[in-house]
Amino acid sequence: MIVESLLRSGWEVTSLSGFPAEIFRHVSLRVPDATPHLHAPAVPGLGRPPARAGALELLRRIPGGFALWTRIRTNPRLRRRHALARWRACRDALAALPNHPRLVFLPYLDDMLEPELSLSGVSLPVPWIGLHVSASDLREPALAPAMRVRLRVLREPGCRGLLVLDDKLPDLVRPETLGRIVATLPDIADTSVAVDFPLLQELRRRAAGRPIVSLLGHLSEAKNIRLFLQLAQETDPGRAFFLLAGQFEPLGVAPDLQCQIAAAAAGQRTNLWAIPDRIASEAEFNGLFRESAVIFAVYRNFTRSSNILSKAGFFRRPVMVADGHCMAERTAEYQLGLALAEPEPHAAGVALHRLLHDPPAADYARFDRDFSTAEFQRRLDDALTRAALL
Repeated sequence: MIVESLLRSGWEVTSLSGFPAEIFRHVSLRVPDATPHLHAPAVPGLGRPPARAGALELLRRIPGGFALWTRIRTNPRLRRRHALARWRACRDALAALPNHPRLVFLPYLDDMLEPELSLSGVSLPVPWIGLHVSASDLREPALAPAMRVRLRVLREPGCRGLLVLDDKLPDLVRPETLGRIVATLPDIADTSVAVDFPLLQELRRRAAGRPIVSLLGHLSEAKNIRLFLQLAQETDPGRAFFLLAGQFEPLGVAPDLQCQIAAAAAGQRTNLWAIPDRIASEAEFNGLFRESAVIFAVYRNFTRSSNILSKAGFFRRPVMVADGHCMAERTAEYQLGLALAEPEPHAAGVALHRLLHDPPAADYARFDRDFSTAEFQRRLDDALTRAALL
């Protein structure tokens, strides 16, 4: 999305990543006339490492394996080492280019900010600006002291600014506080749609005319799979059909939920179907999304933005979310659906009945303006132009 937006704004783009073929494929489909302005050499150090399936499977079988995996992922020393490796890979990739760009855009600054991180020896040789995706880290008062330490990287002489994927600018990163360019970007989504494919045909066959309630995306307990399955179980099978679909990582899911998902995938439930695998393409994912009558997004302790809301707004599908955080604020602001103050089956059932039969009158026109690709492109281009002129 970012590369596409930059190309549409007329930038000459050198994309440094570990997956250049995917970027070229996307651009050639979306903005074919701009491909001469895209340069994408492969930089393995900037790609996300492939999942170690064998290690994950081993941890899943060990008692306490998930807790061990969590400790590994959150170890401060390992996180700092990973952040340094990212900066070093960026520096080395830039050094290998025949000509330095005018500005570097870092599209995922989150995992490049760590306490006690020194960029001595790995500073980038050209000015840079970064995007912080997880706005919740910047919003939460309890995290403010730690984030102030992590944000010291922005004092680097080469830093020109910070972009935040959020509706509102958190107090922690206001321009007057940081002394840098700071701007927000709307959380947009790919809305291409496949209109007819085998999964969609099978979903229609199973739903048999019943309205479809869907939980879609990366499936983990953070997505509140348990509540979704309870809601399906307590709903009259003739009233609605439930779809659980997306990449499934059993390591972080309780054994009883794994059994329920396996049963649903095997077709053992009359009003529930599970597809515990990555959907083949974003267009097919959106095809399943558009077929849904209600989107379930009552995520647990999920304080940041999600482009599931952007898809819900674009496809005009009412959404059910958890109360108290960014998604609830946005849902209320545009009347996209309902937020559950008490995320339990009865409250979810009441909300589902309302969303199926009397959903709020959503302000889709305003949502379309605020979360359009054009608005994203305008804000991104404005911030990068200002940064490049400094």
